[in-house]
This record gives sequence, structure tokens and C-alpha cells, in this order.
Amino acid sequence: MPALNHWKPAKRVLRCIKGTVDVGLIYRRRVEPCQANVIEVYADASYVNMPEAKSVSGRIIMMNGASITHSSTT
Repeated sequence: MPALNHWKPAKRVLRCIKGTVDVGLIYRRRVEPCQANVIEVYADASYVNMPEAKSVSGRIIMMNGASITHSSTT
């Protein structure tokens, strides 16, 4: 049974979902059974050697055109 301190985060998640019901990702199956799923990985980085600037890097992994995971660091 969820404790009282679990309800507050759960309600926050439900409010977020309620506000974004018209937003989503579509994961499509390939039309032909012999066609394999397509996985794409994109990455980029920018290294800066100056004290007033920051280096940035990021990546995204996609399957059949929809994002599976992503990350970014500064």
C-alpha cells in the first residue's frame, strides 16, 4: 500500500499526464515482416577551452523514427 509521501509525487505525475494527453510518440512496426527495425544513434559534442564558456555534448537514440532515449550534458 502506498504511503502518504508517495501520493504527492504520484499526483504530480498524473497532473503532468493530464496536461499532455495530446502529445506523444508513435512507435511503428515495420510493414514487411522480413524488414528489420531501424535503430539510429546521433551524437554531437563541442569542446571549449575558455574559462567563460562550457563544453556541451548530447546524444539521441531512435528506433523506427521515434526517440527511445536522449541526454545532454554541459
